[in-house]
Amino acid sequence: MDRHLEDPCQWQAHSVTPSPGRFAGISAVGIGNQELFTGGADGSMCIWSQPGRSGDRLLRKIPAHGGAVTCVESAGPAQAFSAGEDGYVRYWSAEVATPSSMETTCDAELPLHNRDCRERTPQSPIYSMCVDRRLSRVLAGAEDGCIRLWDTMVWRPTKRSPHISASEEEPPSLTAVRFNTGEAFYHEFVSGAADGSWCLWDLREAQPVNGAKDPEKSKLMSVALHGARLLTCAENGLLVLWDLRANKVLRKVAPMDGQYLRRSRKGSGTQART
Repeated sequence: MDRHLEDPCQWQAHSVTPSPGRFAGISAVGIGNQELFTGGADGSMCIWSQPGRSGDRLLRKIPAHGGAVTCVESAGPAQAFSAGEDGYVRYWSAEVATPSSMETTCDAELPLHNRDCRERTPQSPIYSMCVDRRLSRVLAGAEDGCIRLWDTMVWRPTKRSPHISASEEEPPSLTAVRFNTGEAFYHEFVSGAADGSWCLWDLREAQPVNGAKDPEKSKLMSVALHGARLLTCAENGLLVLWDLRANKVLRKVAPMDGQYLRRSRKGSGTQART
């Protein structure tokens, strides 16, 4: 790590021109064991070799999505899944093309859920995605407020459900989704939304098994779920740690509001100053 920080590598392959949507330049990044993945607001995706490896650094550049690439995650050696504003989740490999090639089709595309096929409407933009390589699953959260789950072992959709908030309005746009990383909780995942609400899901149940909503309706930017602990981070800077089994808040960390932490030179501890 130190060696790479002293001699950083800078690559540019995506257009820096702002797209018509909310993104510009590089809009998503991912990392694998040997490769780096970047997605652009121009809809392209690049697969790079990590510094220090032989050969070209740019392994492949693809026009991946119709709209910005919003999510990129490793799917294994030289493989990745991407999601975009066009509402599709696609699979890519670095080994099917030469470094200078531009492919016009994806290597594989996750099939639409039955209801999406019946409605015959444009796919809702996807703004959050999580890949579970161990159990071959992909989870996505979309602007229409629906979570979508796929089994990539048999390449088929398995679940499509609306995020449920405390209000009776339409489901809020989903901004964060994550599987439970606890060894015994493989059947659980969480979805976070733009209205500050979150839902805990159990694959064995049709509806969420737990949930809460922020009275301030501050958008959830990120969630993390491990065992019985849920960590949520909102747009207003509030960090909340939940105990899901006791159904209570363990700790809240508010924004610093102009304060900063300073460690004493004498090692006497950490002080907060305004």
